[in-house]
Amino acid sequence: MQYFPLRFADKGNVARISVRKEYSDAKYLTRLFFHASYPIQEQVFEFKVPDWLSIDFKPFNFDGYKVDKKQTQKGGYTTYVFTLKDLQANSSEFKQIGRAYTDPHIVIQVKSFENKGELLQGFDKTSDVYNWNNRLYKMANNEPEKLKATLSKITAGITNDQDKIKAIYYWVQDKIRYIAYEDGYSGYIPASVQDVLTNKYGDCKGMANLLTELLKLAGYDAHFTWIGTRQLPYPQSIPALCANNHAITTLYYKGKEYFLDATEKYVPFGENAYRIQGKEAMVANGDKFDIKKCHSPRAMNIKYLPKPILR
Repeated sequence: MQYFPLRFADKGNVARISVRKEYSDAKYLTRLFFHASYPIQEQVFEFKVPDWLSIDFKPFNFDGYKVDKKQTQKGGYTTYVFTLKDLQANSSEFKQIGRAYTDPHIVIQVKSFENKGELLQGFDKTSDVYNWNNRLYKMANNEPEKLKATLSKITAGITNDQDKIKAIYYWVQDKIRYIAYEDGYSGYIPASVQDVLTNKYGDCKGMANLLTELLKLAGYDAHFTWIGTRQLPYPQSIPALCANNHAITTLYYKGKEYFLDATEKYVPFGENAYRIQGKEAMVANGDKFDIKKCHSPRAMNIKYLPKPILR
């Protein structure tokens, strides 16, 4: 963390702070918002793109804002400039909709680039995002055989398949504590199932990883899944890392899809957690993937009992 204490002796004094942030891998520069937590007289985003880099800038929520866009080309570079003036401070309210639905911003998509005559693939298609996610998922180095003793205890005396699934799902919900600690690549590489089991905690990726492997070990068709919560408006068709910020388990059982979020402590089997309802999910399936829609209760035809009156 860096911070800059500013002290002004007299009214009208001016101070300037310049911050330089470098990304060694362009895929992590996913999006830029024009608004900030303070008023802005003029916000300028300038991109100087060399000819060997193929890039796309996807605008979101530009309607209603006077965003000035300019593009010039000179000396092997194309310069893109986006300017927006007189911005009010971005306010934050409890339970408000994600700012990506309302605030103007740019999603940056690095498609490919050349290095020493070799064309290197970036995120040009959804499959590129999946291949990258799946490669890092495999780096968890799971050892499912270390789960056998625990699985036997969870399912002991249970003969019905659905009851076994529920027992496994609820065990992960109840016994594994959700702790989101992301340091570097661990923001994308799940903790191994053996580590999550031993530590009894994990983030969404670690908990989804453990739940998926327990269900697979019990003989069920379970798949690790990436998904964006309701805070994000992006479909899976956008080839950028900002399309997903969460991980769950997708279970195919008796012709139906079940989206199991182990981080939700009180969501029963058969219901989808509120924050993923209506969202598209990227379901791992070996070298391929499926895009599935996590339906809302209305679409799932789930009936809720009326809330009891407290007396």
